[in-house]
Amino acid sequence: NNKNDLCLRNEQVAPVKYFAQKLVSAKLFRGVDWTKTGGFPTGVTIVGAAVSVAVHPLSEVIDPNPSAIIFGSPVFDDYRIAVVLIGGVPGCRYVITFTPTLSDGQIDPEQVSVMVTDLQN
Repeated sequence: NNKNDLCLRNEQVAPVKYFAQKLVSAKLFRGVDWTKTGGFPTGVTIVGAAVSVAVHPLSEVIDPNPSAIIFGSPVFDDYRIAVVLIGGVPGCRYVITFTPTLSDGQIDPEQVSVMVTDLQN
């Protein structure tokens, strides 16, 4: 089971639809907190999690293997899903889809975009 409250620290979970740029050399823990995106009905929690990656349709740079930016399996608790991001292709913009399976059987995917760079700003 990937349910792990200790791995999900609030300061590392994004309440917005864009993550800051990621350096290609960085290994980052990022995720989505549904309590900051509207939440679920009373008593409904996350019971399963999936994370997928695609190249953003407007990206000027293409990564032929976008899923390689994900390291390991996602972790989750009742309201949050997170994953470790590694590598990536400089200049490529990715769309990361965090998909929780909810205790009422529904799914509620959230998409977050991140740009990979090889330059520190």
